[in-house]
Amino acid sequence: MEENSTPEVVLSDDAFKAYAKNVKEKESQRGQGGNFAADFEDIQYCGMEKGVNKIVRLLGAPMGIQGYSPKPTDPVELVVCDVKDDEGKRMVLKLPLRADQAANDHIVYRLYDKVCEVTWIKNNSTGKREKVFINKDKYPDLFEAVTKTGFKQDKDGKSYSYASGLKGQQVVVYNLIDRSDDWCKENKHTKVLSKQVDIVTQDDGSVRTFAKIGVPSFGFTGKLADQISKYGNYENFDVAIKKIGEQTNPYEVRNASKLKSADLLDELLNDDGSDLGADRIVIGPLTEEEKKYERYDLKKLYQPTSYQSIRKRLSSVFKLCDATMGTKLYDELDRLANDERAKYDAMNAEKKDQETTEREKVESEFISSEVKKEDAPAPKRQAPEKRVGPAVGLSQEKIALLKGWSKLPDKDRAGIADVVVKDGKVVSLVFTDSFKDESMLECVQCVVQSPESFTTVCPVCGIDF
Repeated sequence: MEENSTPEVVLSDDAFKAYAKNVKEKESQRGQGGNFAADFEDIQYCGMEKGVNKIVRLLGAPMGIQGYSPKPTDPVELVVCDVKDDEGKRMVLKLPLRADQAANDHIVYRLYDKVCEVTWIKNNSTGKREKVFINKDKYPDLFEAVTKTGFKQDKDGKSYSYASGLKGQQVVVYNLIDRSDDWCKENKHTKVLSKQVDIVTQDDGSVRTFAKIGVPSFGFTGKLADQISKYGNYENFDVAIKKIGEQTNPYEVRNASKLKSADLLDELLNDDGSDLGADRIVIGPLTEEEKKYERYDLKKLYQPTSYQSIRKRLSSVFKLCDATMGTKLYDELDRLANDERAKYDAMNAEKKDQETTEREKVESEFISSEVKKEDAPAPKRQAPEKRVGPAVGLSQEKIALLKGWSKLPDKDRAGIADVVVKDGKVVSLVFTDSFKDESMLECVQCVVQSPESFTTVCPVCGIDF
């Protein structure tokens, strides 16, 4: 998370409207994606509900503002794939948006495009041209592996029907101020926009929040662009977002502040006729206090899945494509993963060097102060005050913060030497020397690193990899 990263409202309405025009042009060319799996993290979400207006203040400059350098807390767009990995476990695969040129696309897209190559054939009965996947019947196993990614029709039911495979679905994620309650005001912090949020009670009695990543770009960004075209920067007004649920019209987005000022709130009634709470709609720009709210680092939270994780968990589909179609995609993936690891190792080495330099500086200052003390007259000694030092190492308090601890085998528990906590949250783990030569992979949910061979359960957030 990043504090006080809010840009002052220097982005003009004209800049937002130019962005909106570009979005509307792309919206007409965009297809609709499929379903995706739930994501959970220790963050606060604002989830959409069908037929219910959610009053929010969207924050940050959207992607595509000309001449603007994005901040980590600005909205992000990505592609999310709900897949099953090589061991049959659910995985949220996060990918960057497609490149301007297909040759520069992410390797997952190039695999998908290779297998799902399309031709158009005229249907003699209708006279219309129809899209045909040329490899669907030619290589059925490979086609199924790419388009359904491990889901089976006889076992997974609706999940199989909704699965879009490695094509995924483009989504957008925003920081926002949720007007439906006082959480943001009381905590001086934003929430994150989500298509759907579920509160689930686990078998052990604990309660967890599961949230889908963002909202589908198709059907949302276009509607938001309509409001930007009329009113400019959305940081200056509250919007009402209502999930419609129709395939071609999934969301309705309105300027709630404008409707309130025009006494037209009847247009924002929920589908069941209930009032949305007009007193919570704010007219006017962000207050100075709201500008200072802490915002989530969306760039970090929703960064693309690492090549190392893809190699570890989805290598079989690359190898199947190579064996079936004569490609060499797995070799390329292997190189990308190795290069990525080398880069991580270099960054970690640099970080350790910096920590060592800082430690040596502190030690040097300490020695200098001790020398000065020896030259000074000895002070009168006082009886030492009895103090209790902070816990060092893996204390019970730290173990209690690890949601996946109970799922870990004994060998993995023994491998955790310490837990690094900041502001009451786990930010990293320290492992014993037995793992010092292993590649470290980030959890796809909480982004805390663990050794590659460590486990199939994240110690921190408890999700099954």
